[in-house]
Amino acid sequence: MTSKISLGAILLAVQCMLFSCISSSDETVTTYDDVAITSFTLGTIKCYRTTKASDGTDSTYSYTYSGSAVPMHIDQRNNTIYNLDSLVVGSNVSRVLVSIGTKNAGIVRFANLNDDGYTYYSSTDSVDLSTERTLLVTSSDGQNSREYTVKTVVHKEFADSFTWKEIAIDKSALVASLKTMKLLKTSNGLFLMGYDGEKMHLLKSTDYASWTECGAAGQSELTAEATIAKHDNKLYLLDDGVLYRSEDGDNWEQVTTDASLAVIIGGYSNAETSSAEDLKEMYALSKEGKIMLSDDNGVTWAEDKMESSLYYDNTDKLPYSDISFVAVPTVADNNVVNVTMVGNKRIGDSDDTPENAVVWNKIVDKEKSQGWFYTNISWENHDYTLPYMRGLSAVYYADGIVAIGNDETAVPYSKMYYSPDHGATWHQVSGMHLPEGFDATNVAAMEVDGDGYMYVVSDGDAETAGQLWRGRKNSETWETPQTLFR
Repeated sequence: MTSKISLGAILLAVQCMLFSCISSSDETVTTYDDVAITSFTLGTIKCYRTTKASDGTDSTYSYTYSGSAVPMHIDQRNNTIYNLDSLVVGSNVSRVLVSIGTKNAGIVRFANLNDDGYTYYSSTDSVDLSTERTLLVTSSDGQNSREYTVKTVVHKEFADSFTWKEIAIDKSALVASLKTMKLLKTSNGLFLMGYDGEKMHLLKSTDYASWTECGAAGQSELTAEATIAKHDNKLYLLDDGVLYRSEDGDNWEQVTTDASLAVIIGGYSNAETSSAEDLKEMYALSKEGKIMLSDDNGVTWAEDKMESSLYYDNTDKLPYSDISFVAVPTVADNNVVNVTMVGNKRIGDSDDTPENAVVWNKIVDKEKSQGWFYTNISWENHDYTLPYMRGLSAVYYADGIVAIGNDETAVPYSKMYYSPDHGATWHQVSGMHLPEGFDATNVAAMEVDGDGYMYVVSDGDAETAGQLWRGRKNSETWETPQTLFR
């Protein structure tokens, strides 16, 4: 059978083919002139660790982790890309895959390290980020480009490691003779107050090279009952009912006379953290066993409120010696402050040595402050107590209270106690320790500064007298870059 196809059908088929070709060739591609990096994510990172083998030799092993767990921050204002939280110690970023997002399909190239050329970015090719890199992104129309600086930061030290360094201060026979110690740090130096069995001494070191004796607050010498504290970066010294104030330990002014005051404890001011400057309080203990309050920098004093217990009168548990003072604004509101006293209670002639230290707390709120309350850390079946330690010293450090003292063991001052909850519970934290080689024969004292460092001084022996150490938990001195601008 012969098939016949009409001329009209053939023309129709040709016309359809032509229209199809014309439609395909006229298809347009849109390009853009704006340009930006919108995301930068690290891929898998190899990390190396060194440990001790069973025979005592160094042994190295490796593992991998996802770099996406450490976000990269893109600062579009300054054209920089960096990680806010440093990569873990031992991370190898010399060969790492990265995932880069751009605005409107921009083209990304890395400036070469060894010449003036550029290499196109590929998600399947590793990049050397062990040094600062320049990244060039070009708009899809090829008309505009933008240059970024890429920097990856790798920790050089472990966050939770505690390191100490002995300060080369002249050894002092006077420091070695002290039976009690109180160490304070202000912007004007370190101040050490202690009793040698005959006389109360106040020493200072402004250069960390030697100790020098300070003036005696207008007196020929201090009495054995003199106490010292700091408030608003100034020293406050109470001796025989007279309160003195000094910025440098040598030049003193008399603040007030109040025969009822026995011990100056410390003070707190939130002027630096709040627009309200009316939350400023100082505390002392009276000879009658009351907590005293001053809201005018020690000029006038009144009995502070103490919360009464339903079952017990706890006034006999107020601290009497080795008192440390801590004041910490709450995370939620700088106008609300947790205030803590840690110390040892009075031991009578017939009393046995207490099992535990005593802790008192107060919540200060400019709207409504609570009274002081005793924090019972000697409950039955409570295993997280702060034991009684002669020469007890406590400071606020690493988001908690750290305490040391002479526990009368074969190695005095061998333990550090840490409380994350304002003295309610105490723990010996792994890695938090006093320096190796620290020698405290009888007494030591501890203090912190505003830069994340801790100081300890001890009596020591003839060779280590006045030993002074400075230490830190590594993460306490790390800086966090600003990422929010208003």
